[in-house]
Amino acid sequence: MKNGFYGIVFDLDGVLVDSEPFHQRMWAQTIRQFDVDLEKNWFEGFMGTPDTETARGLIARYSLTLGWEELVGLKRDKVKYNAPEYVQPWEGVTEGLALLSGLPQAIATSSSREIAESLLDAAGLTDFFKVVITSNDVVNTKPDPQCYAEACRRLGLDPSVCLALEDSPAGIESAKRAGLYGVGVSTSYGRHQLSRADRVFPSPADAFSWLEGKVIFQQEGRDAL
Repeated sequence: MKNGFYGIVFDLDGVLVDSEPFHQRMWAQTIRQFDVDLEKNWFEGFMGTPDTETARGLIARYSLTLGWEELVGLKRDKVKYNAPEYVQPWEGVTEGLALLSGLPQAIATSSSREIAESLLDAAGLTDFFKVVITSNDVVNTKPDPQCYAEACRRLGLDPSVCLALEDSPAGIESAKRAGLYGVGVSTSYGRHQLSRADRVFPSPADAFSWLEGKVIFQQEGRDAL
């Protein structure tokens, strides 16, 4: 970290919205349609992975006969229908984004655009972001650095002056490989699993409190890169 950050790129699930348990519930409802008995900790290893990868993994594990595209579609339909009832921003997120509203901010998520937009709308966060990078915008998702590199490009900022806020090891790896300063929140994984992060906080609210003194609201900073 230099003198401060000119932009922030946020992950979505587990960072801005408390949605990881929601995704797990929607996957469980989808899979149980096929008379599958889910064992304890069945979702372990799938948290934070794109729907396409999760679908392929679940089809292989439970010997499902449908294609992954169909399974993803069924799950996404449930997400869009139920998001307004279940998805909420983490405590302190709405207030934190409002305080940082003069700073260039983006989202980099492995979710599809339709799901990201559904979650942002359900949580009331849509208006904070003009740049939202999803799996529809890149060839490779996290831990590949493409999504973070593209987010910074669209913000008009060099990654070296940007900060990433993440909740997963793959997300931290993606951000670091793209050249951003990586901050983790242990909402989905333990602190020790986020060891690649430059800093780790227990909650998004704690991260936002720290961020308030680490950002630079200067338009000219963008032209000096």
